[in-house]
Amino acid sequence: MKVFVTGVSGCIGVSVSRELISQGHEVVGIDTQDMPVAINDSNFTHILGSILDKTFLRDALRGCDSVIHLAAHLGVKRTEKNRLRCLDINVDGTRNILEAAQGARTVRKFIFASSSEVYGEPFSNPVTEQSITQGKTIYAISKLAGEELTKAFGEELKAFDTCILRFFNTYGIGQVGQFVITRFVNNVLSGKSPIINGAGDQLRSYCFAEDTARGVVLALQNPISSGKIYNIGSNSEPITILDLAKKIISLSPSNSSLKPSVLGASFGDRDKSREIFFRHADTSLARQELSFQANISLDEGLKKLIDAGIGKKDWGTHEKNYEY
Repeated sequence: MKVFVTGVSGCIGVSVSRELISQGHEVVGIDTQDMPVAINDSNFTHILGSILDKTFLRDALRGCDSVIHLAAHLGVKRTEKNRLRCLDINVDGTRNILEAAQGARTVRKFIFASSSEVYGEPFSNPVTEQSITQGKTIYAISKLAGEELTKAFGEELKAFDTCILRFFNTYGIGQVGQFVITRFVNNVLSGKSPIINGAGDQLRSYCFAEDTARGVVLALQNPISSGKIYNIGSNSEPITILDLAKKIISLSPSNSSLKPSVLGASFGDRDKSREIFFRHADTSLARQELSFQANISLDEGLKKLIDAGIGKKDWGTHEKNYEY
């Protein structure tokens, strides 16, 4: 296949591209950012460009068999402060790529990357695909809108087969430092205490990007996924934020004397009304239908990040070159 991947420079995009290439597929990847890690392969093409540029998308998509749409405006604080940009990129941008894929006439399958944020604070855990969606943030609402657009193109317009994947707390090498694991690792490797917003009892399940990428490619390749929604994440090691910080410290022997700094009342990137306190994934549907299971343990994934050293600290700057 010739696969068009948006948001290719993110840690998931890099991992998805590598997974596709390892299986003999050709990848055309676009992003407003340079690649943080080079992929030197004749089956990989990286193009700088925006999903808000309809002409660019039309030209870049020529000859592609499928689309994996990962590009999004991310970060709770970032999206709450830039609501219009969030809606432009996550809603209008998604419609643009759907329309471009329809216009290409060669695309047979479209994968939309959604988020566990669409579940908001769930009534029960672990969260299944049938759990009520009640997003608390503009980011969550934009992802729900993207899901509905994807369904419309697949079910009403019958433009191509579609599949929606709800990612649960993916982390990996190359992820920006605003996300909790990268922030904790960067702090510890710099000899600083990881800072805990809230009491630290918030519960999450974390999935390494290489596992998430396998789930994406399995969904792309398996016809049973058409018209379906799947949770993609790790379901075996839910952990509190405080215990996560302690684990990162313990895996970094040179700074093992550090202790987490618990801020209590402060919620940092979220205010209290936006915080999600307890949420972790039920991935049994993906296991049953796609043979997906996260294989990389939390310890193993964290060690990979620690061995990679201090990661990217902030969002990239290339996006300022594009009009949103």
